[in-house]
Amino acid sequence: LPFVDLLQLVDGPRAPTLSSGTLHIGIPLLALAPAARASPRSAHFTEPEKEPYDPDALLNSSPMSLSETQKRYLRGLGHQLKPIVMVGEAGLSASLLQEYETTLAHHELIKVRVKVGDRVERDALVNELCAKGKAELVQRVGNTALLYRPNPDKKKIVLPNP
Repeated sequence: LPFVDLLQLVDGPRAPTLSSGTLHIGIPLLALAPAARASPRSAHFTEPEKEPYDPDALLNSSPMSLSETQKRYLRGLGHQLKPIVMVGEAGLSASLLQEYETTLAHHELIKVRVKVGDRVERDALVNELCAKGKAELVQRVGNTALLYRPNPDKKKIVLPNP
């Protein structure tokens, strides 16, 4: 292979033609030794221990059990829905829980938007909503959860057989 000046590639009017062979440039890798001590900024910061995140624990935590076919059907119905109940940084207040109950009883399938700090808090709030409302979590995508609870008095949604 011919010697190619790298500045010629940058400043030249066109790149030089190379032969049909491949161009190999050997760059030595430098082994860097780890720092002898930690950064002064990180000396006072300790990461709080978090429990490991288990995505299946959230989906399998409700008392009711829906089959995958039923969940797929409910996801299809819930796709067009807009979030009705919004949970903010204040958490679950009495008025929010009352509105959640009446909305769930009326609609059976609702979207809930939960805007809190991290994933663990968000999952805890969604679990608490499911437990207090005896609802089933159908799907959670980001900050939005799709919840289902059948109304025994007035059934609006007829689920397919499992």
